[in-house]
Amino acid sequence: MEVQERKSGKIYSLASTTSVPEWLSEHSRRNLAKRDSNFRRRVTLLQDLDMPVASTKIRQSPDGKFLIVGGTYSPRIRCYELAEMSMKFERYLDSEVVDLLILGEDYGKLAVLGSDRTVMFHAPYGNHEKIRLPTFGRAMAYERSTCDLLVASSGRRRTSPGQREAMGEVYRFNLDEGRFSRPYSFASASKRKGSNAASDDVADNAQTLQLGGSCIAVSPAHALTAVGAEDGTVRFWDNRAPVGSARDDALLSPFLNLDVASATSGRGFFDENANSGHPGEVTSVCFDSAGMRMCAGTRGGNVALYDMRSSSPLFVKEHQYGLPIHTVQFHSGSGTVLSSDPKLVKIWNASGSSVGAS
Repeated sequence: MEVQERKSGKIYSLASTTSVPEWLSEHSRRNLAKRDSNFRRRVTLLQDLDMPVASTKIRQSPDGKFLIVGGTYSPRIRCYELAEMSMKFERYLDSEVVDLLILGEDYGKLAVLGSDRTVMFHAPYGNHEKIRLPTFGRAMAYERSTCDLLVASSGRRRTSPGQREAMGEVYRFNLDEGRFSRPYSFASASKRKGSNAASDDVADNAQTLQLGGSCIAVSPAHALTAVGAEDGTVRFWDNRAPVGSARDDALLSPFLNLDVASATSGRGFFDENANSGHPGEVTSVCFDSAGMRMCAGTRGGNVALYDMRSSSPLFVKEHQYGLPIHTVQFHSGSGTVLSSDPKLVKIWNASGSSVGAS
Protein backbone atom coordinates (compact mmCIF):
# COMPACT_ATOMS: atom_id res chain seq x y z
CA MET A 1 0.00 0.00 0.00
CA GLU A 2 1.45 3.36 -1.04
CA VAL A 3 1.31 6.28 1.38
CA GLN A 4 1.75 9.85 0.19
CA GLU A 5 2.52 12.67 2.61
CA ARG A 6 0.68 15.93 1.98
CA LYS A 7 0.28 19.10 4.00
CA SER A 8 -3.36 18.22 4.68
CA GLY A 9 -2.49 14.68 5.84
CA LYS A 10 -1.73 11.22 4.49
CA ILE A 11 -3.22 9.69 1.33
CA TYR A 12 -3.45 5.90 1.22
CA SER A 13 -3.58 4.21 -2.19
CA LEU A 14 -5.42 0.90 -1.92
CA ALA A 15 -5.30 0.22 -5.66
CA SER A 16 -1.53 -0.31 -5.57
CA THR A 17 -1.78 -3.37 -3.31
CA THR A 18 0.25 -6.34 -4.56
CA SER A 19 -1.98 -9.20 -5.65
CA VAL A 20 -1.25 -12.75 -4.52
CA PRO A 21 -1.96 -15.81 -6.69
CA GLU A 22 -4.84 -17.92 -5.44
CA TRP A 23 -2.89 -21.14 -5.92
CA LEU A 24 -0.20 -20.03 -3.43
CA SER A 25 -0.32 -22.24 -0.33
CA GLU A 26 -0.68 -20.91 3.21
CA HIS A 27 2.87 -22.03 4.05
CA SER A 28 4.26 -20.07 1.08
CA ARG A 29 2.26 -17.01 2.11
CA ARG A 30 3.77 -17.08 5.60
CA ASN A 31 7.30 -17.39 4.20
CA LEU A 32 6.65 -14.52 1.82
CA ALA A 33 5.39 -12.37 4.70
CA LYS A 34 8.66 -12.97 6.57
CA ARG A 35 10.83 -11.85 3.66
CA ASP A 36 8.78 -9.07 2.09
CA SER A 37 7.78 -6.05 4.22
CA ASN A 38 5.44 -4.73 1.51
CA PHE A 39 3.57 -8.03 1.57
CA ARG A 40 3.09 -7.74 5.34
CA ARG A 41 1.64 -4.23 5.02
CA ARG A 42 -0.67 -5.06 2.14
CA VAL A 43 -4.40 -4.34 2.30
CA THR A 44 -6.62 -7.14 1.05
CA LEU A 45 -9.97 -6.00 -0.35
CA LEU A 46 -13.18 -7.99 -0.16
CA GLN A 47 -14.25 -9.26 -3.56
CA ASP A 48 -17.57 -7.91 -4.87
CA LEU A 49 -17.91 -5.51 -1.93
CA ASP A 50 -20.24 -3.12 -3.74
CA MET A 51 -23.86 -2.46 -4.57
CA PRO A 52 -25.47 -1.52 -7.91
CA VAL A 53 -26.63 1.86 -6.56
CA ALA A 54 -25.88 2.34 -2.86
CA SER A 55 -25.46 0.50 0.44
CA THR A 56 -27.69 1.51 3.35
CA LYS A 57 -26.49 -0.60 6.31
CA ILE A 58 -23.33 -2.55 7.18
CA ARG A 59 -23.07 -4.88 10.18
CA GLN A 60 -20.28 -7.18 11.37
CA SER A 61 -21.18 -10.36 13.22
CA PRO A 62 -20.18 -10.58 16.92
CA ASP A 63 -17.74 -13.41 16.15
CA GLY A 64 -15.96 -11.13 13.65
CA LYS A 65 -16.15 -13.62 10.78
CA PHE A 66 -18.96 -12.23 8.63
CA LEU A 67 -20.05 -8.91 7.17
CA ILE A 68 -23.72 -8.26 6.33
CA VAL A 69 -24.49 -5.43 3.90
CA GLY A 70 -27.90 -4.10 2.87
CA GLY A 71 -28.26 -2.08 -0.31
CA THR A 72 -30.22 -1.24 -3.44
CA TYR A 73 -31.33 -1.42 -6.27
CA SER A 74 -32.98 -3.97 -6.38
CA PRO A 75 -33.21 -4.24 -2.56
CA ARG A 76 -30.91 -6.98 -1.30
CA ILE A 77 -28.60 -8.14 1.45
CA ARG A 78 -25.18 -9.67 0.93
CA CYS A 79 -23.10 -11.75 3.33
CA TYR A 80 -19.31 -11.73 3.10
CA GLU A 81 -17.04 -14.26 4.78
CA LEU A 82 -13.94 -12.39 5.93
CA ALA A 83 -11.76 -15.50 6.14
CA GLU A 84 -12.35 -16.19 2.42
CA MET A 85 -12.44 -12.47 1.47
CA SER A 86 -15.43 -13.12 -0.78
CA MET A 87 -19.23 -13.04 -0.87
CA LYS A 88 -20.95 -16.02 0.76
CA PHE A 89 -24.53 -15.41 -0.44
CA GLU A 90 -26.95 -12.78 -1.73
CA ARG A 91 -30.69 -12.47 -1.08
CA TYR A 92 -33.21 -10.17 -2.72
CA LEU A 93 -35.88 -8.41 -0.65
CA ASP A 94 -39.35 -6.98 -1.26
CA SER A 95 -38.48 -3.53 0.14
CA GLU A 96 -35.47 -1.34 0.86
CA VAL A 97 -33.43 -1.92 3.99
CA VAL A 98 -34.01 0.68 6.72
CA ASP A 99 -32.08 -1.11 9.47
CA LEU A 100 -30.30 -4.41 9.94
CA LEU A 101 -29.55 -6.46 13.07
CA ILE A 102 -27.55 -9.64 13.67
CA LEU A 103 -29.35 -11.50 16.47
CA GLY A 104 -26.86 -14.36 16.92
CA GLU A 105 -23.10 -14.78 16.85
CA ASP A 106 -22.94 -15.28 13.08
CA TYR A 107 -25.17 -14.76 10.04
CA GLY A 108 -27.65 -17.45 11.11
CA LYS A 109 -30.22 -15.08 12.66
CA LEU A 110 -30.91 -11.75 10.97
CA ALA A 111 -33.63 -9.12 11.44
CA VAL A 112 -34.20 -6.73 8.53
CA LEU A 113 -36.39 -3.65 8.90
CA GLY A 114 -38.03 -2.79 5.59
CA SER A 115 -39.40 0.46 4.25
CA ASP A 116 -42.87 -1.13 3.84
CA ARG A 117 -43.53 -1.41 7.63
CA THR A 118 -42.26 -4.99 7.82
CA VAL A 119 -39.57 -6.79 9.81
CA MET A 120 -38.11 -9.80 7.99
CA PHE A 121 -36.35 -12.60 9.88
CA HIS A 122 -33.73 -14.58 7.98
CA ALA A 123 -32.20 -17.97 8.79
CA PRO A 124 -29.29 -19.76 7.06
CA TYR A 125 -31.72 -21.30 4.56
CA GLY A 126 -33.40 -17.98 3.65
CA ASN A 127 -36.40 -15.90 4.68
CA HIS A 128 -37.97 -17.45 7.79
CA GLU A 129 -40.84 -15.12 8.76
CA LYS A 130 -42.20 -11.61 8.30
CA ILE A 131 -44.20 -9.37 10.64
CA ARG A 132 -45.92 -6.06 9.97
CA LEU A 133 -45.71 -2.95 12.15
CA PRO A 134 -48.57 -0.51 12.84
CA THR A 135 -46.44 2.44 11.66
CA PHE A 136 -43.17 2.86 9.78
CA GLY A 137 -40.05 1.78 11.66
CA ARG A 138 -36.86 3.81 11.70
CA ALA A 139 -34.35 1.90 13.83
CA MET A 140 -34.02 -1.38 15.73
CA ALA A 141 -32.24 -2.73 18.80
CA TYR A 142 -32.17 -6.12 20.50
CA GLU A 143 -32.50 -6.63 24.27
CA ARG A 144 -30.89 -10.01 24.96
CA SER A 145 -32.02 -10.30 28.58
CA THR A 146 -35.72 -10.27 27.61
CA CYS A 147 -35.44 -11.45 23.96
CA ASP A 148 -37.28 -8.29 22.90
CA LEU A 149 -36.77 -6.76 19.46
CA LEU A 150 -37.27 -3.00 19.93
CA VAL A 151 -38.33 -0.88 16.96
CA ALA A 152 -38.39 2.93 17.12
CA SER A 153 -41.27 4.11 14.93
CA SER A 154 -42.39 7.26 13.18
CA GLY A 155 -45.05 7.93 15.84
CA ARG A 156 -48.74 8.71 15.86
CA ARG A 157 -50.90 11.82 15.90
CA ARG A 158 -53.58 12.37 18.50
CA THR A 159 -55.78 15.39 19.24
CA SER A 160 -58.18 15.97 22.11
CA PRO A 161 -60.68 18.81 22.73
CA GLY A 162 -58.34 20.83 24.94
CA GLN A 163 -54.95 19.57 23.94
CA ARG A 164 -52.92 18.40 20.99
CA GLU A 165 -50.32 15.68 21.37
CA ALA A 166 -47.65 14.07 19.27
CA MET A 167 -47.32 10.44 20.32
CA GLY A 168 -44.22 8.32 19.91
CA GLU A 169 -44.01 4.55 20.32
CA VAL A 170 -41.33 1.90 20.57
CA TYR A 171 -42.71 -1.47 19.47
CA ARG A 172 -41.62 -4.56 21.39
CA PHE A 173 -41.71 -7.95 19.72
CA ASN A 174 -40.76 -10.86 21.96
CA LEU A 175 -38.79 -13.40 19.95
CA ASP A 176 -39.17 -16.08 22.63
CA GLU A 177 -42.98 -15.93 22.73
CA GLY A 178 -43.47 -14.85 19.12
CA ARG A 179 -45.86 -11.99 19.86
CA PHE A 180 -46.00 -8.24 20.38
CA SER A 181 -45.83 -6.83 23.91
CA ARG A 182 -47.30 -3.50 24.93
CA PRO A 183 -45.18 -0.78 23.32
CA TYR A 184 -43.18 1.85 25.15
CA SER A 185 -44.82 5.24 24.61
CA PHE A 186 -43.90 8.87 25.01
CA ALA A 187 -45.68 12.12 24.23
CA SER A 188 -45.08 15.82 23.71
CA ALA A 189 -48.13 17.92 24.54
CA SER A 190 -48.82 21.67 24.27
CA LYS A 191 -51.83 23.75 25.17
CA ARG A 192 -53.55 25.30 22.24
CA LYS A 193 -54.32 28.99 22.13
CA GLY A 194 -57.11 30.57 20.10
CA SER A 195 -60.05 32.88 20.24
CA ASN A 196 -62.68 30.75 18.54
CA ALA A 197 -63.39 27.19 17.48
CA ALA A 198 -62.71 27.78 13.78
CA SER A 199 -59.26 29.23 14.37
CA ASP A 200 -58.54 26.42 16.84
CA ASP A 201 -59.34 23.75 14.21
CA VAL A 202 -57.05 25.42 11.67
CA ALA A 203 -54.26 25.63 14.24
CA ASP A 204 -54.69 21.99 15.19
CA ASN A 205 -54.51 20.85 11.55
CA ALA A 206 -51.42 22.96 10.88
CA GLN A 207 -49.48 22.44 14.12
CA THR A 208 -50.26 18.87 15.19
CA LEU A 209 -46.87 17.17 15.03
CA GLN A 210 -45.82 13.59 14.60
CA LEU A 211 -43.20 12.81 17.24
CA GLY A 212 -41.13 9.82 16.20
CA GLY A 213 -38.02 8.06 17.38
CA SER A 214 -35.00 8.57 15.13
CA CYS A 215 -32.54 6.17 16.76
CA ILE A 216 -32.38 3.56 19.51
CA ALA A 217 -29.65 1.84 21.54
CA VAL A 218 -29.50 -0.74 24.35
CA SER A 219 -26.73 -0.58 26.92
CA PRO A 220 -24.52 -3.71 26.86
CA ALA A 221 -23.81 -3.43 30.61
CA HIS A 222 -27.36 -3.01 31.98
CA ALA A 223 -30.90 -3.32 30.61
CA LEU A 224 -31.33 0.33 29.69
CA THR A 225 -32.90 1.47 26.43
CA ALA A 226 -32.28 4.96 25.01
CA VAL A 227 -34.40 6.43 22.20
CA GLY A 228 -33.49 9.68 20.46
CA ALA A 229 -36.49 11.60 19.12
CA GLU A 230 -37.26 14.41 16.72
CA ASP A 231 -37.78 16.95 19.52
CA GLY A 232 -34.11 16.69 20.58
CA THR A 233 -34.75 14.57 23.67
CA VAL A 234 -33.25 11.17 24.57
CA ARG A 235 -35.71 9.08 26.60
CA PHE A 236 -34.74 6.14 28.81
CA TRP A 237 -36.57 2.95 29.80
CA ASP A 238 -35.52 0.23 32.24
CA ASN A 239 -36.15 -3.11 30.54
CA ARG A 240 -35.92 -4.95 33.87
CA ALA A 241 -39.17 -3.38 35.10
CA PRO A 242 -42.03 -5.93 34.94
CA VAL A 243 -44.73 -4.83 32.52
CA GLY A 244 -47.70 -7.15 32.23
CA SER A 245 -50.99 -5.47 33.14
CA ALA A 246 -52.92 -2.25 32.67
CA ARG A 247 -51.66 -1.04 36.05
CA ASP A 248 -48.14 -0.83 34.67
CA ASP A 249 -48.75 2.19 32.41
CA ALA A 250 -46.15 4.19 34.33
CA LEU A 251 -43.49 1.61 33.47
CA LEU A 252 -44.26 1.95 29.76
CA SER A 253 -43.37 5.65 29.89
CA PRO A 254 -39.74 6.83 30.07
CA PHE A 255 -38.38 7.31 33.58
CA LEU A 256 -35.86 9.93 32.41
CA ASN A 257 -35.73 12.57 29.67
CA LEU A 258 -32.40 14.05 28.58
CA ASP A 259 -32.61 17.34 26.67
CA VAL A 260 -29.81 17.16 24.10
CA ALA A 261 -31.22 19.97 21.92
CA SER A 262 -30.74 22.56 24.68
CA ALA A 263 -27.21 21.33 25.42
CA THR A 264 -26.16 21.71 21.76
CA SER A 265 -28.16 24.87 21.01
CA GLY A 266 -26.08 27.60 19.37
CA ARG A 267 -23.29 25.20 18.39
CA GLY A 268 -22.26 23.77 15.06
CA PHE A 269 -22.57 24.86 11.44
CA PHE A 270 -26.16 23.90 10.64
CA ASP A 271 -27.55 25.90 7.69
CA GLU A 272 -31.33 26.23 7.94
CA ASN A 273 -31.58 27.39 4.32
CA ALA A 274 -29.73 24.38 2.90
CA ASN A 275 -30.99 21.71 5.35
CA SER A 276 -34.44 20.82 6.61
CA GLY A 277 -35.52 19.67 10.04
CA HIS A 278 -34.78 20.65 13.60
CA PRO A 279 -30.99 21.00 14.22
CA GLY A 280 -31.37 19.59 17.73
CA GLU A 281 -33.03 16.34 16.58
CA VAL A 282 -31.17 13.32 17.94
CA THR A 283 -30.18 11.17 14.96
CA SER A 284 -27.79 8.66 16.60
CA VAL A 285 -27.11 7.38 20.11
CA CYS A 286 -24.85 4.73 21.66
CA PHE A 287 -23.47 3.47 25.01
CA ASP A 288 -19.94 2.46 25.88
CA SER A 289 -19.11 -1.11 26.94
CA ALA A 290 -19.10 -0.19 30.66
CA GLY A 291 -22.50 1.52 30.48
CA MET A 292 -21.18 4.67 32.19
CA ARG A 293 -21.07 6.99 29.18
CA MET A 294 -23.45 7.79 26.37
CA CYS A 295 -22.91 9.63 23.11
CA ALA A 296 -25.62 11.41 21.09
CA GLY A 297 -25.38 12.91 17.60
CA THR A 298 -27.76 15.57 16.26
CA ARG A 299 -29.10 16.67 12.90
CA GLY A 300 -27.11 19.89 13.23
CA GLY A 301 -23.77 18.04 13.14
CA ASN A 302 -23.01 18.07 16.88
CA VAL A 303 -21.86 15.15 19.03
CA ALA A 304 -22.44 15.32 22.80
CA LEU A 305 -20.70 12.99 25.25
CA TYR A 306 -22.51 12.35 28.56
CA ASP A 307 -21.63 10.73 31.83
CA MET A 308 -24.67 8.68 32.84
CA ARG A 309 -24.60 10.30 36.29
CA SER A 310 -25.04 13.84 34.94
CA SER A 311 -27.56 15.62 32.72
CA SER A 312 -24.91 18.02 31.37
CA PRO A 313 -22.56 16.87 28.59
CA LEU A 314 -18.87 16.46 29.31
CA PHE A 315 -18.17 18.24 26.03
CA VAL A 316 -19.71 18.79 22.59
CA LYS A 317 -17.86 18.23 19.32
CA GLU A 318 -18.84 19.90 16.05
CA HIS A 319 -18.68 18.57 12.48
CA GLN A 320 -17.80 21.44 10.18
CA TYR A 321 -20.25 20.46 7.43
CA GLY A 322 -23.31 20.80 9.66
CA LEU A 323 -24.84 17.55 8.33
CA PRO A 324 -26.79 14.97 10.37
CA ILE A 325 -24.69 12.57 12.44
CA HIS A 326 -25.86 9.13 11.32
CA THR A 327 -23.41 6.99 13.38
CA VAL A 328 -21.60 7.31 16.72
CA GLN A 329 -19.60 4.48 18.26
CA PHE A 330 -17.23 3.95 21.19
CA HIS A 331 -13.96 2.13 20.47
CA SER A 332 -13.03 0.53 23.78
CA GLY A 333 -9.57 -0.61 22.66
CA SER A 334 -8.27 2.90 21.96
CA GLY A 335 -10.58 4.92 24.22
CA THR A 336 -11.90 6.95 21.31
CA VAL A 337 -15.29 7.88 19.86
CA LEU A 338 -16.05 7.62 16.15
CA SER A 339 -18.70 9.93 14.70
CA SER A 340 -19.77 10.07 11.07
CA ASP A 341 -21.90 12.24 8.83
CA PRO A 342 -22.47 11.87 5.04
CA LYS A 343 -19.11 13.53 4.27
CA LEU A 344 -16.83 13.01 7.26
CA VAL A 345 -15.68 10.44 9.81
CA LYS A 346 -14.13 11.97 12.93
CA ILE A 347 -12.13 10.10 15.58
CA TRP A 348 -11.67 11.89 18.89
CA ASN A 349 -10.56 11.13 22.42
CA ALA A 350 -13.41 10.04 24.69
CA SER A 351 -11.62 11.31 27.84
CA GLY A 352 -10.99 14.78 26.40
CA SER A 353 -11.92 17.08 23.56
CA SER A 354 -8.89 16.48 21.33
CA VAL A 355 -9.45 15.15 17.80
CA GLY A 356 -7.34 12.21 16.72
CA ALA A 357 -8.19 12.20 13.00
CA SER A 358 -10.90 13.18 10.54
